[in-house]
Amino acid sequence: MNSIRFIKNNIIDKKKWDLCVEGSVNRTHYALSWYLDIVADKWDAVVYGDYELIFPVTYKNIIPFIPAIKIISQPMFCQQLGFFSNNAELISDRKILIQIINLIKKKYFSVSYSFNNFNSESIKLNFFSSNFKHVSKKTNLILNLYDNYNNLYVKYSNNTKRNLKKIFLLEFRKTNDNSIFLNFYKKNIPLAANLKTKHFNRINKLLENFKDRGNSEIILAYDNDILVAVICVVKIFNTHTLLFNASVRASQNKNYMLRLIDFYIKKYSGTKNILDFEGSSLAGVRRFYQGFGAIEKNYINVSKFR
Repeated sequence: MNSIRFIKNNIIDKKKWDLCVEGSVNRTHYALSWYLDIVADKWDAVVYGDYELIFPVTYKNIIPFIPAIKIISQPMFCQQLGFFSNNAELISDRKILIQIINLIKKKYFSVSYSFNNFNSESIKLNFFSSNFKHVSKKTNLILNLYDNYNNLYVKYSNNTKRNLKKIFLLEFRKTNDNSIFLNFYKKNIPLAANLKTKHFNRINKLLENFKDRGNSEIILAYDNDILVAVICVVKIFNTHTLLFNASVRASQNKNYMLRLIDFYIKKYSGTKNILDFEGSSLAGVRRFYQGFGAIEKNYINVSKFR
């Protein structure tokens, strides 16, 4: 059996790490090293063998002047992590997974962490409940864009179709100017999101990184030349993730975000991509995304070690 090692961030082989993520059966941009470097306060890793299976450990110090007290914490803008490998059998090998969990139990005071959809489906639920005190299902919604737009539209809810039929014109513009997006986002993101300066700084770093890598798309919606809605979609691994979006408050007759997302679906319909809406467990948001024919592809959140 290969060795299981806990590795500090500064000695992780980032090239091997990213190759593992890219080749994983459950690959996602959330686990890429450059992405974690931006969104996580700190992160280390548990590695099996020669990066055959990896487990990112994102954490923070709960008491700044006592660095030994650390908790595993899911970063903002990073919906789900967990175990990754190109070998599906490794991801469901209970002996290996238990050794990894036991290893991190010794190093961290507590945990609040989300395991990806593949982990949630391939690992028996009693594995999570026997190792963590609290286990809950989190909602994520996706839409397969393979079909043509007319066939996708048929699956829209009656309410979504009715709102799309309301007559008003929007102009959609693609932009590479991150400042336009970020300034609008800051002004219109709901207060309930509880975003602080450090979060907006991380969003800005992500936007700059996406721009350099050419793997995102920002689209702006204008009503009579007034900016009313924005989306930032990350396009990695044939998945288009709706990472950031905001709009001015919609009126009864004008739902700007609904029209903007429909525009994006129409643009990429008939392509071999998945549109990932990134949630949500909030009933109203879930209903809004389901209105586009999205289906659930859920994941698991755990907290507190047993």
